[in-house]
Order: sequence, then C-alpha cells, then structure tokens
Amino acid sequence: MARRSWALNVVDDCAAMSKEAQQRYTELEVITRAVDAAVMNLEKHVKALDLKNADIQIWAANIQKEQESSGSDWEASMARLRAVPATNEMIKFVTGRDLRKNQRRPTLEDLVCIFLESLHPKSDVSRVMRHWLFTSNSRSHVGH
Repeated sequence: MARRSWALNVVDDCAAMSKEAQQRYTELEVITRAVDAAVMNLEKHVKALDLKNADIQIWAANIQKEQESSGSDWEASMARLRAVPATNEMIKFVTGRDLRKNQRRPTLEDLVCIFLESLHPKSDVSRVMRHWLFTSNSRSHVGH
C-alpha cells in the first residue's frame, strides 16, 4: 500500500507539473506570436523607411550637384550684379537705407547685400556674405 500511495503521489505530482508545463507552453506560444507580429510590423516600417531613404539619398545627391554647379556660377552671378547700376532712390525704396554717403555708384550687388543683411543681420551667412561682398567690392570698385 505504501508503494501504491507513493506511486499515486508521483503520478499526481507529474500531472500537476505537466499541466503547469502546458500552461507555460501556451503562454510561450502567445509571446512568440506577439513577437512575430511585432517583427513583421517593424520590417514593414523599415522597408518603407529604406524606400524613403533611397529617395532622399537621390534627392540629396541632386541638390548637392545643383549646389556645386551654383557655387561655380556664384561669382559670375555676383559679377553680373556688380555690373548693373542701381539708383540710390531704388535702393532706398527697396531697403529703406540711403547709400548717398557712399562714394561709389551703387549696383544691384549692393541691393542684394543690404537685403541679405536685413533678412538675417546676425547670421553667419550674412557675415560671410558681407565680408565676401565688401572685400569683392573693394577689389572690384577700385578706381570707380
């Protein structure tokens, strides 16, 4: 009888552990399905971002080519602006500034310079532009 009681206790313990193991496997299946769904969702987002990234890379390359070509043309454009005279009245009308105290005749380059200054007076771009324009002015307007 003791062996039979012991065997029944072992069977009962095994049945309880088996039931517990089955519950854990069921929970594990739920977790696995949830992880699979999350990974698939993430893959969709990554694929979409990869496509957008490819488009942005192409766009950025095109912009960079455009900027590089504009950079070489910048000085020619500024030279053309420097060659077109402007009246003090026109500059004063557009910018509100009077350039009459300037000794040289104003050009459209002056108008662009003043306009850029008024847009971003404290920006690095404005300072660089002013430096470039004024050093260009001093070189290009010697003798005017």
